Order: sequence, then structure tokens, then C-alpha cells
Amino acid sequence: MEEELGEGHHGAPGVNGKDLGFQIFNFVALVGLLIFFGRKAVSQAVTARHQQLKSELAAAAEQRAAAQARLAEQEKRLASLEHEIAEMRAGIHREAEVEKARLIEMAEERAKRIQEETKFLLDQQVKEAESELRREAARTAVDMAEQIVKRSLNAGDQQRLVDTFVTDVARPTRSNV
Repeated sequence: MEEELGEGHHGAPGVNGKDLGFQIFNFVALVGLLIFFGRKAVSQAVTARHQQLKSELAAAAEQRAAAQARLAEQEKRLASLEHEIAEMRAGIHREAEVEKARLIEMAEERAKRIQEETKFLLDQQVKEAESELRREAARTAVDMAEQIVKRSLNAGDQQRLVDTFVTDVARPTRSNV
């Protein structure tokens, strides 16, 4: 039965103390050699990595501080922009009010000027109409007087008027004497 077990059945592996001792010795020797010869290199690598991490942390801290400063500056600028926008709106509103007042004043002055010009033109037209009416009235009076004179004067009256006129013209004037 032992033969059957040995050939066909695999049992739990056995531990060989001698092989295990050599393996542990080799491992300890390898670690010792690595520590002895690699200590400087490992120490330098660890120190370099430590310095690199410190510088990266310092750079990250600086970048964070710079970013926070930029953020604070941008927030301050945003707040000032809101204030500037409010001031600009107020300034534009004031300018619009001033422009509105100026336009109203110009319109009032123009209306006043147009009113004065219209009054002047109407006065001129009234004066011209009055003058035309006087001329027409004078023409009508002259025409009526002429018609009355023609109806009331006879040939003898006409001769007497002509004689009187000729005598008056022939008479010497004082300035000629």
C-alpha cells in the first residue's frame, strides 16, 4: 500500500531544513549586501525624492497662494466692475437728463423764434393789407370824385378851371424874384 500511495498519490510536501537554512542565509546575505552597498544610493534616492516632494509641495503652495490671490483680485475686480457699471448707468442717466433738458430748451427756443417770426410776418401782412386797402380806398375815392366832378362840371366850369390854372402857372413865384 505504501507503494500505491507513493506512486499515485501526492502527499503534503516535506520541509527540508537544510534547503530552508540556505535560502534564509541567501536572503539575509542579499539584504545585507543591498543595505551595505545600496545604502548610499537608496539614501540619496530617498533624500532626492524627499527634496523633490518638498519642492513640489512648496511650488504647489505657491501656486495655490497665487491662485487664491488671483481669485481675490478677480472677485475684487468683479465687485468694482459692478460698482463701475452702476456708476456708468447713473452717469448715462444724468447725461440723458441733461440732453433731454437741452433738447427741450432748444425746442422751446425754436418755438419762440417761430412764434416771433410768425407774428412779424402777420404784422407785415396786416400792414401790407392796410396799405393796399388805403390805396384801393384812395383810388376808389379818386374815381368817385372824378365821376362826381364829371357829372357836375360843365364846359364853362372846365374853361374857368383851365384859365385859373394857366394864370397860376404864369404868375411869377417868389423864389424867382
